[in-house]
Amino acid sequence: MVSKRLIEVMTVFDVVDPEEIGTDSRVSGRFPSSNNKHRYTLRNGPRRSEPQHGVLSRFAMRHAGDLLLGFVADRYGTKVEITADMNRLCLGTMLTGAMDVRTVGGAHGVASGSTGLVYRGDAATRLHTGDGNSRFNLWVPVERVDRALRATLGIDLKRPVEFEPTVDWSATGAASVQGLIQYLCAEMERGEAGLLANPMALATFTDLLTQGLLNNLRHSYSDRLSVPHQATVPRSVRRAEEYLRAHASEPVRMEDLAAAAGCSLRALQMAFRRFRDTTPRAVLLDIRLDSARADLVEGVLPVAQVAARWGFLSVARFAAAYERRFGERPVETRRAP
Repeated sequence: MVSKRLIEVMTVFDVVDPEEIGTDSRVSGRFPSSNNKHRYTLRNGPRRSEPQHGVLSRFAMRHAGDLLLGFVADRYGTKVEITADMNRLCLGTMLTGAMDVRTVGGAHGVASGSTGLVYRGDAATRLHTGDGNSRFNLWVPVERVDRALRATLGIDLKRPVEFEPTVDWSATGAASVQGLIQYLCAEMERGEAGLLANPMALATFTDLLTQGLLNNLRHSYSDRLSVPHQATVPRSVRRAEEYLRAHASEPVRMEDLAAAAGCSLRALQMAFRRFRDTTPRAVLLDIRLDSARADLVEGVLPVAQVAARWGFLSVARFAAAYERRFGERPVETRRAP
């Protein structure tokens, strides 16, 4: 995943002074502002019998749109504490050695070999690494993940999404996410000739990656995402249905419906087909027929007036549609005791 070429196109920081990763952790001050909220402390420093020179830790990082890629290699084990909320989700892959994380909520994860870590960069999150470790991290904005989850579920999140900290990157679903990360690394190596040169393509890739995280990695909303699609319809469909119910007795223009739903008419039609297996016009017809049936059961208005009230210009067409839906003619409903 991390090649020599990839490191070359990233910003690299080498640490040779143990004091830089001591209690004051001056090394974090050399990072870009988006990633300088870490405090590094050596767990085990150079022994007297070992050379007192050379690289102790190497840090490399680079942005890809609003994603942040990072590489870390430590000669000695370190303690890492996140000192302020980063508002990012970390996808960690161990290249050599091992690392464990303890989140603010008390979750504990361990990574080595094909096992990686997924955690939010919240203040007070702590990580421990062993001697001779190296790792690759991809940081994704939490707001992107939350926004995608809200749109998928069609609800406001009552609590932040929390991922299970330990992930097996060789598992089927996680492997597809790892494949996307590897693709991003390969494109990073191409520099400005690759994905990074096209902001629209990079944004589309980031959306794909975000959806991949939600669909393939275990988190606090996974059970909600696994329920049948009726419970996960987009907000645009729900808004459109509310609008149709509120305006069923009025002329409804599809352009007005799309505006109320907050999307294009084409997007709305596609969403209805995917999540309801129908069309907005068919939903409107069903709402009107249901309302007409309620009037006929009440038995106050004659059939012709009920048909006109709910937008049917022809009593014959109303009766035919009504019978297809309810299995009886409108006059039979009105006469029922």
